[in-house]
Amino acid sequence: MYKKKTLIYKIVLIVFACLVFVFPARDNPSIDDKALVSVMALDSKGEELIMTIELIVATQKKEGGAELLTINSTGADCPEALANLAKMSGTEMELSHCGVMIIGEQLSKKGFSEHLDYLLSAGYISPQITLLTCDGEATEFMEKLNEFSMVNGSGLNDVINFSDKSAFVKVTSALNFLSGTNLPSSSCTVPIVAFDGKAYGGISGNGDGGGNSKAPMLAPIERAALFKNGVRVGKLSEEATKGITVFDSKSDSGFFEISDIVLDEEKIDSVPTEIRNKSFSLKADLGDAPTVTIEVGFVLETQTRAAVARADKDINDAKIKKAMQKRADEMVKERIESALTECRSFDCDALGLQNAFYKQCGKQYKFYGNKEDLLHNVQIKYKINTKIV
Repeated sequence: MYKKKTLIYKIVLIVFACLVFVFPARDNPSIDDKALVSVMALDSKGEELIMTIELIVATQKKEGGAELLTINSTGADCPEALANLAKMSGTEMELSHCGVMIIGEQLSKKGFSEHLDYLLSAGYISPQITLLTCDGEATEFMEKLNEFSMVNGSGLNDVINFSDKSAFVKVTSALNFLSGTNLPSSSCTVPIVAFDGKAYGGISGNGDGGGNSKAPMLAPIERAALFKNGVRVGKLSEEATKGITVFDSKSDSGFFEISDIVLDEEKIDSVPTEIRNKSFSLKADLGDAPTVTIEVGFVLETQTRAAVARADKDINDAKIKKAMQKRADEMVKERIESALTECRSFDCDALGLQNAFYKQCGKQYKFYGNKEDLLHNVQIKYKINTKIV
């Protein structure tokens, strides 16, 4: 999905470049009449909303016919901030192709649902726009992203795509975020995007890596923020974030590194595998005690050359496969338990357990006492089965 988005934006850039040569420049040659918004960021400062956008604009000043422009404005609300952005840009802005929205830490802790709802209901953005959050100000993140010179955050989209396909984190759309707040659990997760502190050379040079300047490097997305009733309440560890992806039925591929394998009291080095198939079901019961049975199945394919090099063993040996399978089962359970423990510590049911009770237990759920206690009182039963191929 994200690779397709990146391709679309590259095509748009080519079209823009062609238009520049077909039609003569106007009074303002640096910005055409309409500019595409590729990335949007929202922050709050006191009672004001700060809106930052990255524009793809047609120009004759730059080889290729298009460049990136990052601008921001403030307003009491979304309509005012958008109006101020339009004045600053001097052009009509097209937000419908915006692929990513980044929410700053302060605004995420205050809640941003009303802004998101306005942008969606007014038709400015797509319901499928990817939501991200960050630690600190999203405006500052956008400035670093601009340094990284990425069209529509194409590098950002690459990181999102890699983290999603690698089963590191569950990607959240605007629609999923708002609908999640209206479900019984009223909770969800949003990936946390960050720069890793390392510098990448040659970004603003000639594009061949030979420039002298340094720009920050995007880190893989490996952690997620917890949201309850639309407000950020905490941050999950990497292990717990992976546990959340187990519950995501769409996350049926990716990487799974089996670590700490023990065979005949000997520890084997970690073995890289790829998820070829995944099954997941959750059965809720409100009988004698609230109980959830989690059934998970994985088909893991070893990356043979890498696996042999890392493990220094014959990974096709039946005993080693059995040990790998046993350890993979344990790791899946550990990830789920890590997610459950951290969700409980923030009183945030991002696993959707209460949703399952609501759907599956009918009247029993309706007349259950304090439903908020279900997250803390539920007993978990596991049926985990991994197959190594």
